[in-house]
Amino acid sequence: MTEKKPTSFKIFIAVITITALVFLTATFFSYYQVDKKYSMILAFFMFVALAFTTVGIYTGFKHKTDEKKSKTQNRIGLISNLLIFLFTIGLMAFAALTKAS
Repeated sequence: MTEKKPTSFKIFIAVITITALVFLTATFFSYYQVDKKYSMILAFFMFVALAFTTVGIYTGFKHKTDEKKSKTQNRIGLISNLLIFLFTIGLMAFAALTKAS
């Protein structure tokens, strides 16, 4: 009997997709010099992704299974959500502490 994918892995896939789309859109916004008010929408999406990473980390710790594939996917989801969380916090700290030109 096959188990479903762990929730932490599903959240990781969603968060990595949101993060990639935000960075791609930010690159286009920077290239075309879009107004700052539209760029604030990207900050909202990154905040939502940051909130989901904490849920992914929590479900990664709480998930219990005996199936090897499910364990591996859970570890991938847990570690990846943790890395994305730390990357986002570091990026926000860097943006807050550097001098804007």
